[in-house]
This record gives sequence, C-alpha cells and structure tokens, in this order.
Amino acid sequence: SPPQPPPPRRPPPPLNPPPLSLTEAVKRINERFRVSPTDVVWGAEMLADAGVLIHCFDGWEISGAIYRAKGDQSASLVFSDSAYPGARIPVYMSRGGGVIFRPGVTRLLCGKGKDSGGHCTDFCDSPHAVGHAHDFFPGDGCFWPKMSWRVKDFGIFLARTAEYSRKNRRNDHNEIIIDGDHWNTHLPDLIEAFVSIGTGPADSTARATYIQFR
Repeated sequence: SPPQPPPPRRPPPPLNPPPLSLTEAVKRINERFRVSPTDVVWGAEMLADAGVLIHCFDGWEISGAIYRAKGDQSASLVFSDSAYPGARIPVYMSRGGGVIFRPGVTRLLCGKGKDSGGHCTDFCDSPHAVGHAHDFFPGDGCFWPKMSWRVKDFGIFLARTAEYSRKNRRNDHNEIIIDGDHWNTHLPDLIEAFVSIGTGPADSTARATYIQFR
C-alpha cells in the first residue's frame, strides 16, 4: 500500500493573556468602583463585576503569609454610592493594608449591613419580602446582626444600606464573608491587587506582602 501521510500536527496550546499594566489594572478597578451592585445580576455564590471587594489585613490570616486565609474571612464591598459625599471609603481600617478580589473567581458565603464578627447567621428572607426599612440601622431591613444576606440578594441589600448611610451621614462598612478554603485553592488568580491603607508600617506591610505573594 502507498505510504500514509503523517497525521496533522496539533495546534499549539493557547498563550496566556499578558498581564495588565499597572495603569490598566488601576483603570479597571476604578471603572468597577463606579458600577452599582444593582446594575448587575448576582449569582448564588461568586463575586459579581460591580464595586470593589476589599479585605483589610486584620490578624485572622495565616501568620507569615497573610495573603492566605485562615478560615473564612471578612471583606467590604465599596462602590461610588456607598458613602455620603465627602466621606472616606467605608472599609474596616487596619494597620497593614489589604487585598482586592477578582470578580468571577472569589466565592462568597453571605453578607451583612455592618461588621458583625466575621461569620454568617441564618439568612434573611428575600428583600422583596422584608420591604424597605431605611429608618432602622443599618437600613437593609434584615435585622442586623441576627440575619445574613444571601449572595443572590446582594444588589438590593447593598443599595439599601448605602442609601441609609447617605441619608443619615453615617460611614459604616458592610461585611462580606469570603470562603477561606476557596480563597487558598484559587491563588494567585483570586487576588487582583494589593492596597496600602495609610503610611509608615501599614504601607511597608502591604508592599512586603505583595513582594512575598509574587
């Protein structure tokens, strides 16, 4: 029989996209900061492409590698309407900076309208069932700190607490609980950026952790 032609070569594997420049990364984060949580659809568990989710180092990370989680972790989701005009961005303030999480990669467990100790509780009813409750702190109508938000309801509850804060000129941060095991198994993709909050030791900690992470 005549010789058979060799099989066709397999196509080369796709190349990973080049990393964003610092300017492009900052631009992307700033653009997302201006997107309201009510303008996107939230799924059952993943961080949506709206606002900026920040975890400030607070001593509950793995010692010696604080870009890794030790159990479930707290964060705050901030966006352009989450504070009244002239107020600082409402996040938990630490002395060591923190990290910004990448949408679509970060698994969330629940949320609350105010800091409540870093854990989920029983879930609140649908926001359509509990109604508007802007006269009661923190404005979500979800009976803080006894009840938590489901991830799929984040858009409405975040908008309510932001409206309450603006109306009453408060600057309270919300609390979003992140799945710590998922965090650790999805590094490095899960962390989008490191952020320095403050100067001196805080700036040094953030920069040193970023260098270690790389």
